[in-house]
Amino acid sequence: MEQGRQTELEQRLKQLEGLVAEMKKQLQEESLRRQTVEEQDRERVQFIALLAHELRTPLTPVLASARLLVEQFHPEAGSPQDRLISSVIRGAEALEARLSDMLDVAQIQAGAFLLEKTLINPAAVLKDIALQFLPLAESKRQALNLNLPQKLPLVKADRRRIAQVLMNLLENAVKFTPEGGNIELKASTRERELVIEVHNSGAAFSAEEKQRLFQPYHKVDRQKLPGSGLGLFLCRRLIESHGGRIWVESEASKGNTFGFTLPLEDSVSQHQEGKS
Repeated sequence: MEQGRQTELEQRLKQLEGLVAEMKKQLQEESLRRQTVEEQDRERVQFIALLAHELRTPLTPVLASARLLVEQFHPEAGSPQDRLISSVIRGAEALEARLSDMLDVAQIQAGAFLLEKTLINPAAVLKDIALQFLPLAESKRQALNLNLPQKLPLVKADRRRIAQVLMNLLENAVKFTPEGGNIELKASTRERELVIEVHNSGAAFSAEEKQRLFQPYHKVDRQKLPGSGLGLFLCRRLIESHGGRIWVESEASKGNTFGFTLPLEDSVSQHQEGKS
């Protein structure tokens, strides 16, 4: 009887040892797969950064030369020379923006992305960006309205990156709004957050489009409009790195609203109150 029990225990022990050995093997294989994927990610990020850098280097003198042509020859507005030089400049600037997006994505994915936060006046940033986009909106007979309260608190943020987010959202608003449409840039405070919204009267996004808008390399297929598919992904990462949120609201009869928040700190609010 004891002999049979001992034999049974030995068999179970061998089964357990076999299970443990199999689990160790699976863990080792999973660890190896993870290491392989991480190495591939690192190589991909390094390749993107190198490619963007190598393409950007010869682009810089092309853009500088085109701008110098305008300064030296002053082509008549609307002339063939003016249209050609303007086309070169627009193309070079668009390519430069795409390469900048690629570099930012590479930095984010490599964990080398840093913010330079300072106290900024959000109203000043919003007014500056709106002025930059006003000529572009007017060229499409679009109304670009800035809706700001009398006072906005200071916010601790990276001014250049917040401007980058606003420029991306306004660029998309102009792009997706038909001629004669309306665009509104507005700001408000809600609880301990600064809320900034960009509304446009363009066609509403489908439920599927809304879910994928902030994914990398996703492009909305509307009239084959240009773009890298990285802009909104970068916006999301930039706002989240500030501790904020970003979203989109879309209704067939009302158009689209892209909004984001930036956290307000007590010290920032007190600083603003002390200045008022």
